[in-house]
This record gives sequence, structure tokens and C-alpha cells, in this order.
Amino acid sequence: MEIIDSEDFDLTPAIKSAIEEKARKIYELIGKDQKIEVFLSKEGSSETKVVFRTHYLGHTVSAEVIGPDFYHIVNDVKAKMIRQIADLKDKKSKHH
Repeated sequence: MEIIDSEDFDLTPAIKSAIEEKARKIYELIGKDQKIEVFLSKEGSSETKVVFRTHYLGHTVSAEVIGPDFYHIVNDVKAKMIRQIADLKDKKSKHH
């Protein structure tokens, strides 16, 4: 389940759908029972900030990207989250 919060940002159905699509890829790694928090805000007149945050293996995993193209930065945030989760999985597997 994703919790989407926005500040000075119009959360349209298309934007919500884009976030849910990217979150599905993260849920494949962390499990569908986890929660992903998403925060959207305007940065200046032409940039958007997107933050994804979740808890995984006892760690807070968070990624933030700021840029002018919402769909591009949502994809970048997803990629950052996946890298961090993969790193945590690798660390766990090396310790066991």
C-alpha cells in the first residue's frame, strides 16, 4: 500500500497511476504487505520533488529526486529505491 502525500501539487489520476506503477516494482522486492510513503512537492516554478520511503530489513530506505520532468524523476526514484533494496539484500545474504 502506498501513502501519497503532496504539497502544492495537483495529484491527478495520471500521476497517481504513474506512482502506483513504479511502486509495484518495489513491492516485488519488499513484499506487498509493506508500506511505501510517497511525497510530492513543487520546487520553484518548474521543478518537482519526489520522495519514496519504506522500511526493509530493519532499515529505512529513502530516495529523493528533483527535476523538471515528473515522469522521468519518478522513474529515477524507483531505480534508486531498487538499488538500495538490492544492496540491503546483498548485505544480508553475505552475513548468513
